[in-house]
Amino acid sequence: MCIKLVNDKEEKPYDMARPLEEQIQGCQLIVVNYAPFDKSVDCFLSEVERFAKTGIDAKLNIRVVHNDYIVGFKLKQKLNRASNDITLNEIIKLIVLSHVETDKKLEELANTFAGMTK
Repeated sequence: MCIKLVNDKEEKPYDMARPLEEQIQGCQLIVVNYAPFDKSVDCFLSEVERFAKTGIDAKLNIRVVHNDYIVGFKLKQKLNRASNDITLNEIIKLIVLSHVETDKKLEELANTFAGMTK
């Protein structure tokens, strides 16, 4: 297994049978030591891409050791792109939430002033 989930006390191998969001709770670092014929790499990549597409909020710190494989380097780039997409999704969520909060405050102000003019 070339994917390890690292926290303060231990390293756990990535389990393809369980959803990634369950496994990363308390995880500080994910180390992907690329091996060309390890099927867990494709599964892990699809899970990270699923996070990016569905907007799952996850703080992922991924380190990829590509071991001088071109496909390993491409995997590193794909994971970086997916992690950036997750971060971008989080930023967009924060912007939307701040706009919603601003709209609520403006509506309260408008209602207050509408009540004063009557």
